[in-house]
Amino acid sequence: MDGNIQGLNALGCGTFSPDPILSPRPATFRAWQPLPPVHHPPGPYRYLLYLLAYFGCFVLTYYGLYSLGYLDRLPTEEGLVKWDAGFYRSIADKGYEYAGGQPASAGFYPLFAYIWRLTGLSGVGISLLNAGVFLAALWGLCVTLRPHPLTLGLYFSLPFVFFFYTPLSEAWFFAFATLAIVGLLRQQRWVVFAGLLLSGLTRPTFLFLIPALVGMELMLRPPREALGWAVWRKILSWYLLPVGLAAATVAVIQYLQVGDAFAYYRTQSEGWGRQFGLPVFPLAGGGENFLSRLRTANVWIGVLAAAFGLTWLVRWLVRGRIGTDLRPVELVAVIYLCMCLVSILFFNPEWKWMMEGEYGATVLTGINRYLQPNPFLFIFMIFLFDRPRGPLLYLVPLLLLTHLLWFAFDFDYYEHIRKYLVISYVTFMILPYWAYYYLRWKPLGYAIIPAGLYFQCLMFVMFMGGVHVD
Repeated sequence: MDGNIQGLNALGCGTFSPDPILSPRPATFRAWQPLPPVHHPPGPYRYLLYLLAYFGCFVLTYYGLYSLGYLDRLPTEEGLVKWDAGFYRSIADKGYEYAGGQPASAGFYPLFAYIWRLTGLSGVGISLLNAGVFLAALWGLCVTLRPHPLTLGLYFSLPFVFFFYTPLSEAWFFAFATLAIVGLLRQQRWVVFAGLLLSGLTRPTFLFLIPALVGMELMLRPPREALGWAVWRKILSWYLLPVGLAAATVAVIQYLQVGDAFAYYRTQSEGWGRQFGLPVFPLAGGGENFLSRLRTANVWIGVLAAAFGLTWLVRWLVRGRIGTDLRPVELVAVIYLCMCLVSILFFNPEWKWMMEGEYGATVLTGINRYLQPNPFLFIFMIFLFDRPRGPLLYLVPLLLLTHLLWFAFDFDYYEHIRKYLVISYVTFMILPYWAYYYLRWKPLGYAIIPAGLYFQCLMFVMFMGGVHVD
């Protein structure tokens, strides 16, 4: 058993001990106390300077690439109000529209659109406001969790963080979810309630946040206490009530405007085909274009989170405890990311018009927006990169397991060098992050940031050019 525990420690699956260190918790655990950091954290204003510096680097990178001719457009009204932003603008301008089984604005939650209406801003104006909201919320999260500035830069430079700078709901969901996270860490019920209520009015959260929060409440206690009424009373009043109230509010709004309280769910299931089904392999996302490779990389992130989550679940069921220094929000973050992967694999349609094959497959469209532009991936990265590193030797099994995962995208990718190189491109994309995790060589970490900003600018200009980069 001790050898297994050491292996989990080396792989980074929390810090475990063969001795029962985690004592049984009461039905309502105390407010979280910050762990001693592995670095000297900056003060609040230093975090603000880091955020402004990273954002300035993004702006300069984008303008520099545009000036050199690598990007063909600057943000404009026409370029920004694309895809889902058009539906949000429609809600802001004239309320909900419902077209039966066809895609329509009824397939979206309303709070961001109503904020857009109240401000009266243009597409460019609301994008700037969204960027400010995101930066303010991220600053608050940094002050609370005290990440290493390099970890902040690694998150800030991810390819799909640009969604926070568009007329979409990501920035407001990030802010409201951060509010709930801070309330959870401080055990402030009404802060959690407000954050979950506002999050639930911004985006559908039941499938994602409820499993994450319920799983956290249960797994931080011994299994024998998980069925106690005191635990479930807290789950009902702290989590289910605000999320359910938000869903009921959206249903009432849609009933009053389009005459159908379930217009959202009908539009999603009939208009976009998002309904439960088993995954169809090989997954449609491992093609040769760059966007497909990024979707494949995000699947890898989801599988990594699932590996941690399953490890902790088995440990909790078998030994009655998970990790001795695991913060509650880290458990919430991992389960949230797991549910993002579940949503893509089990609720994405088998679209028949795929350009890269003559088969119906589970498509990965949406995973880029689900996995990256949210506070939970940032918390997961803090968990990975702000803790003691694992032995470099464990990079070998990680590579082997990664190559096994690629079979989900191409059953015979190993048969020809060209096919192998296509899928291995994704491995090389995530290899620098692995190397930084195991080596913790700061020059490598800071070198990843400009490369990430380049890809972020590329995805941003593709979005504005009409490419569905979700």
